[in-house]
Amino acid sequence: MNHSAMLVGRILLALIFLVAGYRKLLAVAGSAGYFAKLGFPMPEVMVWVAIAIELGGAILLIVGWKTRW
Repeated sequence: MNHSAMLVGRILLALIFLVAGYRKLLAVAGSAGYFAKLGFPMPEVMVWVAIAIELGGAILLIVGWKTRW
């Protein structure tokens, strides 16, 4: 498979997580309320954990950390 096609695929997949993390970042209180409604423990903390995982994971996916070339 072409290396540039794999890069484009990783970027497109990462966009899903970037958008979700960015939307949570813009509405932290709303996301915390939704997490509390779902029954998450410590929803304010869990929102920040979710943001870190989504944004950090997307960045790692884009740069290709731990991927096979």
